[in-house]
Amino acid sequence: MGWMCGWCWSRLATSDKVTIVVYNTAKDEFCSMVAAAQRSALGYDMPVPVNWSGDQVYTWLFFVSEKGKMNSSSEVFGPLEIQ
Repeated sequence: MGWMCGWCWSRLATSDKVTIVVYNTAKDEFCSMVAAAQRSALGYDMPVPVNWSGDQVYTWLFFVSEKGKMNSSSEVFGPLEIQ
């Protein structure tokens, strides 16, 4: 999963950490990763269970400031097929 900022990088800290939640609708299961990567990484390969291959998932992500005092709004992506 990748991300970018199309507006005003100067207002955002590259040290913010991303939290990712992946929900598998077919299996009614989810997995998550807190502080998976820094915003500056511009992407993260989220590990999911092997038996999710071919399933449709929805993914939410949001950023948390380095000190944990501020959160971004969340963004949802999907449905996406697990390869």
